[in-house]
Amino acid sequence: MKYFVAASVPLLGSMAVEQDVKHAPSAEQCRTERRLWLDKVESDTTFDAVSFSELTSRIREMHDCKSVDSDQQSRYYHTAGEIGFGRLMRQGLS
Repeated sequence: MKYFVAASVPLLGSMAVEQDVKHAPSAEQCRTERRLWLDKVESDTTFDAVSFSELTSRIREMHDCKSVDSDQQSRYYHTAGEIGFGRLMRQGLS
């Protein structure tokens, strides 16, 4: 039993590390997400329901997409800016 527990601990640790691995999005996924988030920003009701941390995550995602889908860089930059502006408006910093 002692050997089973000792062998299991490194295995559990490696499983936790594997869950933290982030895969780069595909160009198609980026384009879909960009349209989705731009629609949310333009709709006050759905945008207000999104948490601040989720908005931050989506801004990062749009910046990641700029390197994956370089043909659409300006659109991802624009969408990230719109999300960021909406986040600032929510905080009352405009």
